[in-house]
Parts: sequence; C-alpha cells; structure tokens
Amino acid sequence: MIGAKLEGDDENENEVEREGGYCDEHGAPRGAFQRMNAPNLQALQRGDPEAWEEAFRWLWPVAFAAAQFRLQAFLPQDVEDVAIEALEALVEKVREMRSVEELKPLAASIAHHKAVSGLRAAFSDKRGRRQTESLDEHRDEAGDRAEISLLLRRSTLWRKKSSLSYCKKRSAR
Repeated sequence: MIGAKLEGDDENENEVEREGGYCDEHGAPRGAFQRMNAPNLQALQRGDPEAWEEAFRWLWPVAFAAAQFRLQAFLPQDVEDVAIEALEALVEKVREMRSVEELKPLAASIAHHKAVSGLRAAFSDKRGRRQTESLDEHRDEAGDRAEISLLLRRSTLWRKKSSLSYCKKRSAR
C-alpha cells in the first residue's frame, strides 16, 4: 500500500540508507507523504543545500507523477530517470522564478516534456531512425532515374517528330 510507511519507520529507512538511495520501495522520497511546507525560494536561489533537500522532497512527487503518467505504459523503467532529469533542469530555472508556487507546475511541465521526448525517441528507434544508408546508393539511383527520364523524354520527342514528319510526307502526296 503506497504511503503506508512514512518517515520514522525504522525498518524502511534502514533498508533505504543501506542502499544509499533517497527513495522508499514505491519510488517516493522518504517522508514524501507527510504534509510539507513549500521551500524558501530565496534560499533555493542562493543554492542552500538544506533548502534544496526540502525542495526535492516537496517537488519529487509532482515530477514523478508527471513522468509516470506518460511513461508507465511504454517505458516504466525510465520514470525515475525522467523525474530526476526534470528536477535537475528545474535547478537551472529557479533563479528566474518569482514565487515558490511556480516550482510545482514547472517541475510537472519539464517532466512531461522530457517523458514525451523519451517516447518519441523510443518509437523513432523502433521505426528504424538510426539505420544508416549509403548516400552513394541514393545518388546512383537518382542519377539512374534522371538518365531514364531524359531518355524517355527524348524518345517521346523523337516519336512526336517522326509522326509529324510522316504526316507531312503523307499530306504532301
């Protein structure tokens, strides 16, 4: 059951700490299901590590949910990576923010767009986007097509000229 184990559950925390991760078995940061206050925007803009820890816990569920919504059906193994990439991209944008309330929608938007980009890349790979073909082959084919086209035009013109000259000869008789 998601959210059943909260921060303070010694068994769960010890397991996560031994693995060196920040997340519980559900992919959420420890304590993510506790009610949290928004982080201090000025502290984030200064780069305060404690403020960023708090911001990560506050923003992770939003980024994770946005990535999971798009990727769960096709690339479930990429959900956490996309959520982390979204939060990393958010770090670059925090200096432009005027209000801390802008962070959650921005985290969701970045995660959504990164997830869609990941899906596009995955599906284009399936269609053979990464297959390479020789340009010389295409040049030869194009040259052959041009040559054939020229020959056909010449033969058509020749037939028209010969039929005209035949008609002229017949009418002259």
